[in-house]
Amino acid sequence: MIPVSDKLVPFDQDIKEMYPEMTTKWEGWYTMFKAKATLPGQTCVYIATGKAKEVLKGRYFDCEQDIDFVVRQGRARLEKDGLYDLKMEFIDLPNDGGTAVADWEEGNRQ
Repeated sequence: MIPVSDKLVPFDQDIKEMYPEMTTKWEGWYTMFKAKATLPGQTCVYIATGKAKEVLKGRYFDCEQDIDFVVRQGRARLEKDGLYDLKMEFIDLPNDGGTAVADWEEGNRQ
């Protein structure tokens, strides 16, 4: 078998025959990744050791990045520069979290 890339083991022929559209889409999608598939796995192991806990707690992290480099920058740097923030912002909603009563509901409240 010839790999589609150095990151993806090709599908067996029987799978390709049963799901030709799915395997074609998967192979196309998978080529967008820059890192080998082992990197996200290694990143998860790094996180599981607790080494990133103080720096990345409550933050978003993309497993294709160099986690050791990011952790060495320290939490203060991430906070100062607003990096890896895990948040959701809303447009013009009271409470920004959807807990406010909608205008159409107010007349129905007792």
